[in-house]
Amino acid sequence: MIRIGKSLFLIFILHAAVFAESGISFLPNVNYVVGGPYSEPSSVSSGDFDGDGFRDLVVANNRNKELYLLFNNGDGTFGDSAKYSVLSNPVDVLVADLNADDHPDLATANGNAVSVLYNNGDGTFAEALNYECYSNASYVVAGDLDNDGDIDLVATTTVTNDFAVYLNQDNTAFSGVPVYYGDGHGAQAIALGDFDRNTTLDLAIVLTRDDAVQIWKNNGKAEFTKQGLYPVGRVEESNPNDIISTDINGDDRIDVVTVNTIPHDITLLLGNGNGSFMDTINLSTYSSNPIALIAADLDNDTDLDIVTANRYSGTISIFEAAGGGTFWYPFSIPVGIAEGPQPEDVHAADFNNDGAIDLAVPCFYYAGVTVLINAKNVPLDADDDDPSNLPMSVVLQQNYPNPFNPATTIAYDLPRRTEVTLTVYNLLGQAVITLIDDAVQSPGHHTVVWNGLVAGGREAASGFYFYQLKAGDFRQTRRMLLLK
Repeated sequence: MIRIGKSLFLIFILHAAVFAESGISFLPNVNYVVGGPYSEPSSVSSGDFDGDGFRDLVVANNRNKELYLLFNNGDGTFGDSAKYSVLSNPVDVLVADLNADDHPDLATANGNAVSVLYNNGDGTFAEALNYECYSNASYVVAGDLDNDGDIDLVATTTVTNDFAVYLNQDNTAFSGVPVYYGDGHGAQAIALGDFDRNTTLDLAIVLTRDDAVQIWKNNGKAEFTKQGLYPVGRVEESNPNDIISTDINGDDRIDVVTVNTIPHDITLLLGNGNGSFMDTINLSTYSSNPIALIAADLDNDTDLDIVTANRYSGTISIFEAAGGGTFWYPFSIPVGIAEGPQPEDVHAADFNNDGAIDLAVPCFYYAGVTVLINAKNVPLDADDDDPSNLPMSVVLQQNYPNPFNPATTIAYDLPRRTEVTLTVYNLLGQAVITLIDDAVQSPGHHTVVWNGLVAGGREAASGFYFYQLKAGDFRQTRRMLLLK
């Protein structure tokens, strides 16, 4: 398993990073070559294309001018493949049911067109339908913009630096001539969200020339007007490249997060719920040239974590959420198998149907996709009588439930007979109770319950705690949250 983190008990109280051992882990990377050695994959998404109940992958192969499909074997691995030609070099790909037939379709931004491929219902796709885009479509998103129940499309253009709106025509086609908006300020990426809570989808556009996010208000008829401009990044010329919209701090208001390539950071714009946003919060990725990002709950704690794809460091960075719009100090995981793989995108979905979110990362120069399967729900029961079933290494699991009240279970695995100590600490790093004290334990899977009491039998106060496992030379610390 891949587990990386810090074990310093240090918290920055206001919207900053928090240091601790990570509660997020993945099985070893699995890499898939897509489309040959020079295919240059630039984007990835997923959907159950063949109706077998498992998500398949679709990759935009920029140089090959194709969409490349990898079909799920039913266990989170991928085998059979297919490819479909598109008009030009695809930069971005999305999956959505664009004709309301309950089958996931494809849309891609490629050159002077947005291409749509409808699913035939059996995992194959019809020939691409191309819709004009005056100048290099580079990013595409989908949503019901005019409140008619159909899914519409929006694409950014990198030459004229604006965006184009394609309205769905009764689920049979899209408007032949899109409506263009913008003023040449470098529209790069788009996110949809009801920022003013009026039940219509507004737009947040990354402007590379202004190093800012421009909000466009929707009047409910897919007609847009400018509403606010918000700088992002810690430096001038921060070059924001990607954007997402979601409720990142759990206050039922839609927020915006950008990734900024020059200062190597992400910017959080927390929504006020009226179409405006609070002051920006910048968090460093500590990795070179982050270029794409997603938000997903990777540790099943109901908080959204953030993942960035870092082009020049060949890694992804993971910001584990600490709740309320705060995040633990990020850690990085290498992707790809070649030197300088250049990850270009990151996608999150449950590929093996185990209830935990996995990741897929296309690597431009590796010409492949790295799949990271979440280790959160990997079965850990071991038969002590069969050495082949014993754990390969010491593993400390995230407590369950988390948050909890009044009790929680802590599980861990031992590959051999080992002396074990398990201690709970408060935020000051002070031990509040020792659950296991220098006990020699047999190999296998172990659990212990903390009933929320500290030494002396008093009830622990609400808040964050840390639990640390010592097993021989092994040390690992995780955090948990007691709520009353």
